[in-house]
Amino acid sequence: MFTDIVLFNKNKEVEDLENQLGFTTVLFREDIKIFNISEGGDYEKNRKILENKRTDILLNPESAKHNSDINHVLCKLAHDNNIIIAFSLTKLKNENIFNKIISDIKLFRKYKVKCAIASFAREKYDLRNSSDIISLGKVMGMTPKEAKDSLNYIYKLYKEKTDKTIISKGIRLIKPKSL
Repeated sequence: MFTDIVLFNKNKEVEDLENQLGFTTVLFREDIKIFNISEGGDYEKNRKILENKRTDILLNPESAKHNSDINHVLCKLAHDNNIIIAFSLTKLKNENIFNKIISDIKLFRKYKVKCAIASFAREKYDLRNSSDIISLGKVMGMTPKEAKDSLNYIYKLYKEKTDKTIISKGIRLIKPKSL
């Protein structure tokens, strides 16, 4: 069950293309509005975002221009507040950011932080094959399981947010059996 996120409106052609690329689910711009996604930047901004329990996803916390290194404090906040740290493929083109992410992945593993990779494509030419994204995750230091999970975390969050039986975190509505 691999999921990709694209930043344009629902489109059947793109959905079909994503299925050919190995994704079972595509979340479009209108689908991800249910998430509280914050784009990272420098250390202080990342910390404020991760301290907010309502944040679902911290997107691109690394920046080539700012002091934005992820450390054990930010990883502990992400784990404790159940926040997914996600990376956009378009941001991975910068060599400095790519190298920072390689070191971040070791911390994510140590502190059990959920890490997601998605295309966040703005046009259909930015889309990538799911196996290519998994391979990229492996190159960055993820285990094969972690690389596959990085394409699943956002789908799990989406299901959790759209499930009508979940009232609040940890509370699920159970229909009584009829007698």
